Amino acid sequence: MAFDPSIWYSQIPGKPDAVQGTAAFQPSEGSINEISARRFDGLDDEMTFTAQNLSAMTMMVVFSRDFSDDYVLLGDGATNKLEIDSGESTITLTINGTDYVFSFVVISSDIAQLVTITRTSGGTTRCYLDGVESSTGAIVNTDTFTISKIGTNTDENLLGAIGEIKVWAKHLPDAVRIQKELDLIAKWEVSSPAPGAPTVPIRDL
Repeated sequence: MAFDPSIWYSQIPGKPDAVQGTAAFQPSEGSINEISARRFDGLDDEMTFTAQNLSAMTMMVVFSRDFSDDYVLLGDGATNKLEIDSGESTITLTINGTDYVFSFVVISSDIAQLVTITRTSGGTTRCYLDGVESSTGAIVNTDTFTISKIGTNTDENLLGAIGEIKVWAKHLPDAVRIQKELDLIAKWEVSSPAPGAPTVPIRDL
């Protein structure tokens, strides 16, 4: 399918497409490892979709950022966001105005990376980078997490590219999550998975 800057079609039937009707705010076509991706300019590019209010959830985002700075991948323009922090070691998940910071060995710039967020129905929330869980471990929050924007959260606009976003309104079993991460790592040629990343495919249950 040809690249259309005004719409990003959902791969899941019945789930909303992301749109941007104003040409000046449309991400351009870029690439991550020579695969077509949405490139955001760090100023005012964004895409929006019908708000998704999530309790239990699994989210995966393939991204590449240009520099080590604060960049929002997903959010609602208000009190919820998934942010890659400035520096090279933390990711912040903001749920209903409360920040939860997940630490990693390194979060690089200019390469493909995969961030995964999982949350059970009981609120146990974990963050993974390239298949490896944060050393922070699990946090617990049962508030609704709402997303409706890609590449911005009013400020902290993404300067970089997003290749793929997957969101499930449920907590995927570990075996399923790992296989889906492996599929994305292979597809987008995530070249520097963090130490300990899964390497043996597990059948998708």
